[in-house]
Amino acid sequence: MRYKLIFLAIAFVSILSSCKFFFGYRDDDELEFDYDYPNICFINKCGESVYIGYGAFADISSELTTKTILSKGLRRVKNNDQYKGYEVYKRNDDLVYQIVVIRRSTYKKHTKEELAEKCIYDKKYKFVIKQLARMNYTVIYQ
Repeated sequence: MRYKLIFLAIAFVSILSSCKFFFGYRDDDELEFDYDYPNICFINKCGESVYIGYGAFADISSELTTKTILSKGLRRVKNNDQYKGYEVYKRNDDLVYQIVVIRRSTYKKHTKEELAEKCIYDKKYKFVIKQLARMNYTVIYQ
């Protein structure tokens, strides 16, 4: 008899735990999970290879964020090529997306440490999500 009561209690709890109402959700509630984040597409049309770095920041003090980006790994994008891979978080409108571009000729003249310490770059882009959306999440460097 004791085992039957334990079995019935476990069955009852498992049925309740699978019910949405048990967790406070009703059928008319809309649960929205949007994980389909767009990627920024960077297109290089400048005539030589470039190195790009990326960061998304809530507080944008330009020198600190540029140093942070330059001290992280940079990606090489060849001439007439593109890189698509930096996610834009649609639910966070206050983030500033920053892309730092260094031409190959500049990259060859300096060490990686020099680039980061002295904030050496050829172009810096700053966007908020609305600007990126208007540009269809595409940045063209010429």
